[in-house]
Parts: sequence; C-alpha cells; structure tokens
Amino acid sequence: HYPGFMTDWQASWAVLMTQAQGASAIHETVFSNRFGYVKELKKMGAKISYFEPEVKDPENTYNFDATEKNSKHAIKIIGPTMMHNAILSISDLRAGASLVVAALAASGETTIHGVHLIDRGYEKFVEKLVSLGADVVREKDSYIP
Repeated sequence: HYPGFMTDWQASWAVLMTQAQGASAIHETVFSNRFGYVKELKKMGAKISYFEPEVKDPENTYNFDATEKNSKHAIKIIGPTMMHNAILSISDLRAGASLVVAALAASGETTIHGVHLIDRGYEKFVEKLVSLGADVVREKDSYIP
C-alpha cells in the first residue's frame, strides 16, 4: 500500500512541517527505522512527538514487523517552530540533507557531523547551496555550519 508519497522525502517533509501552521502527521509504513532525524530536529526546538496510529490491518499496511519492540510508526509535528542552532549527527543520506535544510532555516550556527553520508547521494551539495545564497562551510569532511 503506497499512497504516492515517497518515503525518501519524509525527512524533508518533516522539516517543512516544522514551519507550517498547525499540526501535521507522518505515518511510516515502508521502513521500520525511518525516524532517525526526529531526535536531531528536536534538539533544534522542533515540536515532534511519536504516536501509534490506529491501523485496522497491520499485516497488510506495514512492510515490516509492526509489533517490533521500540518501533515508531508515526510522528506528530506542531508548527510553526522557530528553529535554533544545535550540534547534530546524521543517521542516513536523506535525513542528512534534511538536517542541513533545517540548519539553514534555524537561527545561529549549527554543526553537523557525518556529512560524508550526504556525499553518497548529492553531488557538490555545499557548492550548490552556496550558489543559492546559503551561508554554509564544510570543514575537514565533517562540518557544515
């Protein structure tokens, strides 16, 4: 069951929802551990909480074992939130790119560790952001403020 929204876009959508008015929800049904970025966004002031959505047919809804201990299936995001600087760690490629976007929307200088993960999917990522006017610096392969 795929409603048409790619799970790869989830982290970016979550960042956008931190800036939207009201409550938003993301329900993950494809991958069991797709919310690795949530902890990092919360460090920046995002108002995000986990919840278990009511699902009538879990076996046909989830592409993973939904009964797995500590598995999180959905998040609620309240916005808009004034994001602030933080020291962040990237858990995966798409989450990493989304954390950089969150840092650009935040006040202050943010340090992000693990940016090498972004290199796997985004060629010349920093250069492209700078060409758009972003104040981004990459130092020693592990730092984007």
